[in-house]
Amino acid sequence: MKPALQARDAPPRITAPASGTILALDPDIPPTRQRANFSADGRNLRWLMDGMEFAGGNSAQWLPWPGRHVVQLTGSNGQVLDEIRLEVRGAGLNIVAR
Repeated sequence: MKPALQARDAPPRITAPASGTILALDPDIPPTRQRANFSADGRNLRWLMDGMEFAGGNSAQWLPWPGRHVVQLTGSNGQVLDEIRLEVRGAGLNIVAR
């Protein structure tokens, strides 16, 4: 079978990052300027972070927030096709009250 046909027939899956990834926020970069990048193989995909949709398509970016998170890839019907777990370490946003 040709590689292009194998990729088309393969089930949708998250290709990056790997499950168990630990992301560290850089204290020298403003939190609003830091992003986590995700990629997947498949069609008509939706991305969920902790159960909330945040993107659609084969790639996505997310503003990382400290804690442990579940990233799910779903089809257009909402069925979960793949899932990874990741952890973000570092400081969150500091909001100053005025």
